[in-house]
Amino acid sequence: MTRGRERSFQSAEAFRSWNSDRVGWGVRKDFRENLVSVFVGNINPVVDSASLWGIFKPFGKVRDVFLSSNTNLRQSCYAFIRFESIEETNKAAQREDGMQIYRWPIRAKVTAYG
Repeated sequence: MTRGRERSFQSAEAFRSWNSDRVGWGVRKDFRENLVSVFVGNINPVVDSASLWGIFKPFGKVRDVFLSSNTNLRQSCYAFIRFESIEETNKAAQREDGMQIYRWPIRAKVTAYG
C-alpha cells in the first residue's frame, strides 16, 4: 500500500503536461491581471472605503478599493479603485473628476500601470 501521491514529479513541466489532459485543470489566468485602477486624490479624511465603493459602483464592477490611512484629519487622503475593464475605468475617472465628496473636490484619473 502506498501513501500520498503515486506519481513523483521531478519538474513543474512534467506536472503541467500530466495535468493538462484533465478537463478544467489547466493553467488558469489570474483575473487580477486584467484589472485597471483609478487614482482618486484629495479625499476628505472622514470618507471610508465603503462609501467610495458605493460612489464608484454605478460605473462598473468594482473589484477592490484601497484607501490610504491618514491619521492627520487636516490632510487629504488618496485611494485606488480597481475595475474589471478599461471602459469602466475611463467612465469613472471622467465623470468623477472634480466631483465633491464632503465638500472636497476630488481628483480622479486612470493610473498608468494597473
